[in-house]
Amino acid sequence: MPAQQSNLDHVFILRFWHEANADADASPLWRARVTDVNTGRQFHTDGLESALSVVRSLMIGRSKSGADT
Repeated sequence: MPAQQSNLDHVFILRFWHEANADADASPLWRARVTDVNTGRQFHTDGLESALSVVRSLMIGRSKSGADT
């Protein structure tokens, strides 16, 4: 892959797992860790929608800052 092309990639690793809920009768909670491979930053969230929101926010932020050009 040419060097200039790699600057255009947004690479994320999303890991999801269940955590027991404090209320034994409630269903388990989904948790997620989002790793931004480009920067090494990690974010912990509560579930799928929150994890995707983090990814969306990071991608929009890069586009506005010109980091992908």
